[in-house]
Amino acid sequence: MGVFRPYDPQGKSTPEVSDPASDHSKGKGAPTPTRRQAELARRQRVNPVLTKKEEKVHEREVRRANQAKAMAAQDNQPERVLMRDYIDARFNVTEILLPAWILVLAVSLLGTKWPLLVEISVFVVWGLLILAVADLYLMWRGYKKLLAVRHPGGSTRGLLMLAVNRALSIRPWRAPAPRVKRGTKL
Repeated sequence: MGVFRPYDPQGKSTPEVSDPASDHSKGKGAPTPTRRQAELARRQRVNPVLTKKEEKVHEREVRRANQAKAMAAQDNQPERVLMRDYIDARFNVTEILLPAWILVLAVSLLGTKWPLLVEISVFVVWGLLILAVADLYLMWRGYKKLLAVRHPGGSTRGLLMLAVNRALSIRPWRAPAPRVKRGTKL
């Protein structure tokens, strides 16, 4: 009975002997790579060699990421933020134009049955178009006055087309999404 061995009542304990040769036989499964192989593997991880197709995909992703950063920086200019909020806070006649045009297109398909309805719808759309141009003019004048108060010396370059595009789009589909509720005083 040994002090550091488990108790065996029959006294037939066999000490376990570890074979040092068997421990090393497991090994790491592959020979140690040469310095040249290790450097090539490291270079491959840092600068991977891509196929032409993979390279095009990677370049496209990088280009999109850069474009998204540039657009985000441009969209965060205070003049543009004010323009978006100004348009989102008011009711625009131009919001009605797109659904009206779709409705006129649908009515024009029924032109053989009700030609008078088609003519009326066309005149209604022309009237809406004239109202929309007048509304855009008033909106632009109001925005320039607000810009002069909020950001004196602020540039209006490119903002007219932004205003027209944003006013024409249906409110839930605007990007970036509206931050202010309709009717909010700026």
